[in-house]
Amino acid sequence: MAFDPYNKGGFGGTFSPGMGGGGFNNFDQSSQPSVDRQQGIGNKLRPVTIKQILDATQVHADAEFKIDGVEVGQVTFVGVLRNIHQQTTNTTYQIEDGTGMIEVRHWEHIDALSELATDTYVRVYGNIKVFSGKIYIASQYIRNIKDHNEIHYHFLEVISVHIHFTQKPQLAGTSAFGSSAPNAPSAPVANSLEQKLAEYSLTPTQMIVMQAIHNAPDTNEGVHARQLAQSVGPGIDLTAVTDFLQQEGIIYTTIDENHFKSVLQDQ
Repeated sequence: MAFDPYNKGGFGGTFSPGMGGGGFNNFDQSSQPSVDRQQGIGNKLRPVTIKQILDATQVHADAEFKIDGVEVGQVTFVGVLRNIHQQTTNTTYQIEDGTGMIEVRHWEHIDALSELATDTYVRVYGNIKVFSGKIYIASQYIRNIKDHNEIHYHFLEVISVHIHFTQKPQLAGTSAFGSSAPNAPSAPVANSLEQKLAEYSLTPTQMIVMQAIHNAPDTNEGVHARQLAQSVGPGIDLTAVTDFLQQEGIIYTTIDENHFKSVLQDQ
């Protein structure tokens, strides 16, 4: 894989708004995360590219990093693992994704990380840090990617979040590129799912899972994880998303740990 140059604009020069066919011209604004553009996402998990990480800015040394002018907490990205260097106190990984290369440091020993191999795709979860003027990622977890659909889905999600934070809010009936959208629905009613979830600042992936839960038959048992996985399709780490949604108190388990319901279904 030859990744050069890294300093092109946008997403490493790989994304163009002019993509035809089923590209991004038909981007669905309703799938954007319900996040206030000024407040940012705090400690919410944000999908990014390595270039976005390297271009992240700080107002001062103790301030949170910002991407697209918005504060970020935890980030996740996918890339090819190019080098592994084990040291006494930590292990460093060199990872690239076609937009740049970054060093990832992991301090805690986890047996699963010993399965990582160079020249394979991995997903990283962590926080942006800086040492001696060099940005790196303090890893919370790194895992292998087994389904390559996850790679494509990740970059689509990155684009979705980037558009959300950089474009001006759209009026009802207007497309992302300013023209009137044919047969555009009127403004959503007050009780729509998107409006109810707005206060939770969910990512597009989390919104997809929530919509799948609400689209399932509303029973006392809720929806089974297997049915949920079929609804959301490949490329989504369903376990990670449902764990997060439970921690936030948005969903809960019912008859066992594999059945989920939304708290909004009880309202």
